[in-house]
This record gives sequence, C-alpha cells and structure tokens, in this order.
Amino acid sequence: MFRRARWVGGIPPIFVPLDTLFIGWIVANSAAKTLWRGGVEWRGARYSISELREQQRIRF
Repeated sequence: MFRRARWVGGIPPIFVPLDTLFIGWIVANSAAKTLWRGGVEWRGARYSISELREQQRIRF
C-alpha cells in the first residue's frame, strides 16, 4: 500500500525540508526588500506600495 519515497525531479526526498526553508527565505527576502524600497520595480516601471494596494482585486 505504501511505497518508498522516490526521487522527485532529481532531488532526493531528504532535501524536501531544505527546499521548503529555501522557498520561505526567498518569499521573506522579497517581502523585506519590497517594504524597504517602498514598492516594486517591474520591467522598468516602479510601483509604490500605496499604488499596488489601490489596484488590488482581493482585499486581505
């Protein structure tokens, strides 16, 4: 019924927790940089946090 863990995309299963931490670090780093800079620069255009909040479709 249960199978042994297999490699997923060439990554041994033992590294999955490390991948989760790495992705979490990427998200936290991106959020910190956005707050520090006061906005996001995307394809040469700068969007302030207030401008992004005005245009968001789903309110959190």
